[in-house]
Amino acid sequence: MNIRILLFAYEFPPVLAAQALRWYYLSNELARLGAELDVLSPSIPNLWGFEPTLEASVQVHRCFAGPFVGLSSFGARRFRSQGSPNPEIAAASPSGPSPPTPVERAYRWARGILDQVVFPDVRTEWLPFAWHAARRLHAKRRYDLIISSHEPGVDLLLGLRAQRAWGLPWLVDLADPLVAPYTPKWRMRLDVRLERQVCQRADRLLVTTEAVARTLAARHNLPPNRFTWIRQGFDQRWRPAPDYELPEDWPKGRFVVLFTGTFYPGFRAPDAFIQALSALKDVHLVLVGDMGPFAAAFRAIGNRVTLLGKQPHDTCLELQRRADVLINLGNRGDDQVPGKIYEYLGAGRPVLHIATNASDPVPRLLSHLRRGIAVPNESGRIAQALVELQDQWSTDTLDAAFDLGVERVKAFSWQSQAIRLHKLLCELCRREGAAFSDRNSL
Repeated sequence: MNIRILLFAYEFPPVLAAQALRWYYLSNELARLGAELDVLSPSIPNLWGFEPTLEASVQVHRCFAGPFVGLSSFGARRFRSQGSPNPEIAAASPSGPSPPTPVERAYRWARGILDQVVFPDVRTEWLPFAWHAARRLHAKRRYDLIISSHEPGVDLLLGLRAQRAWGLPWLVDLADPLVAPYTPKWRMRLDVRLERQVCQRADRLLVTTEAVARTLAARHNLPPNRFTWIRQGFDQRWRPAPDYELPEDWPKGRFVVLFTGTFYPGFRAPDAFIQALSALKDVHLVLVGDMGPFAAAFRAIGNRVTLLGKQPHDTCLELQRRADVLINLGNRGDDQVPGKIYEYLGAGRPVLHIATNASDPVPRLLSHLRRGIAVPNESGRIAQALVELQDQWSTDTLDAAFDLGVERVKAFSWQSQAIRLHKLLCELCRREGAAFSDRNSL
C-alpha cells in the first residue's frame, strides 16, 4: 500500500543520536514495506563519520538550520577543511577525548544561553525555514500523513502547524517525552503545556515503553488507545565486515566488558560501576562514546580501562560483537529504557544490566530472554557479578549460560517494529480517506 509521508526529523543521519538512528532504521524498513518518505531535516555538516544508506523511496530534504546552528555549522566546515581533527569523533587513545578547545567552550556557552531564551531550545530557530520548505514539498507531493520525531521540540511545533494547515493525520513519536527528569525547572510549566497540546491534537502517539504511556495518560487524561508501543530496536540485516580489524589498544586474550553510549550526571551516572571496577584486577573495560565528567575517574583506574571516544555507528556494532560482556546502565526514571539495550540484543553477547530503580523493566526482559543478568546499582553487587561472569569466561562456559541466538529476540528488531508501525499508518490513512484513497485507486 502506497503511503506518502512527511517526517519532521531535526535529528536524522548523519547525526548519531538515538532518535536519529531510530528513524533512520524505521524509514528504511517502512520504505521496504511500500511507503514513500520525505524527511525534512536541517543542513548540518557530517561530524560523525556516518554515511547512511537509504532506500530509493526515502528522500531527505534539507534547509537552513537557522542563524546560530547554521553559522556554527559553517564554522565547523571551515575547521575541518583546514585539516583539524573531527571534534565529534575523538581519536582512539588510552587518554580518551581531548579537552574542548576555546572555540568549543565558547560555542557551548553561547548555546547554553540561547537554550534558556528560545523555547523549547535554540533549535526552534529552524522553524520558519523548515515550514517554508514543508509547504513547498506538500504542494508538490500531497502527503497522506505527517510524523513528528521528538526530540527536539521544534519537530512538534512543525507538526502542530502542518496538521492545522493541511488537516492530515498526525503521528507523534514521543520516544523522549517533553517532561523528563532532566527538564529544567524554569521550563517545566511550558513543557507540560506543549506536551498536553501535542497529546490532545495528535491522532496517535508512539512511545517506547508502557511506562511512558501510563505517565502521559495520567498527566493529560488520555485513553489507552491513543498510544502505540514501538520500541527501540536492532538491525537484523546488519552483518560484520569480514575485514574489520580491532583497534590496536583493544585488550587481547583478556576478559573484556564493553560500554557504548553516554553517561549523564544524576540521570545515568556510573559512580557505583567505577567503584566496582576499581576493586577488581582482571576485568578490562572498553568505553566507546561520551564519558563526560566521568572520563577522569575511569582513566584513574589505569590500563585496565580503554577509552576509545566517539566512534562511527558501524564501529560500535562491530565492537559489541567482539566483547565478552556488554554493560548497560539503567536510567534514573522507570519510564525510559536506554535504547542501547535493544541494540545489545542484536549483538549476540551476554548483557550485564545495572538497574538504578526497582521498577526498571530491563531485568525482567533479560531474564525472560536468557540474554544476560541484572544487578542493583551497588558497587558490591556489580563487582560480584563481574567476577562470576569472568569465571564463566575463564572456564569457557560463558556463552553456554545464556541464549545468544537470534530467534528469541527477532521481535525486538527494527524490521518487526516497522511492520507494526506500517499497519498503524495504513489504519490512520484509511480512516482519513481523501487523497490517500484517490491515489491508491489509480
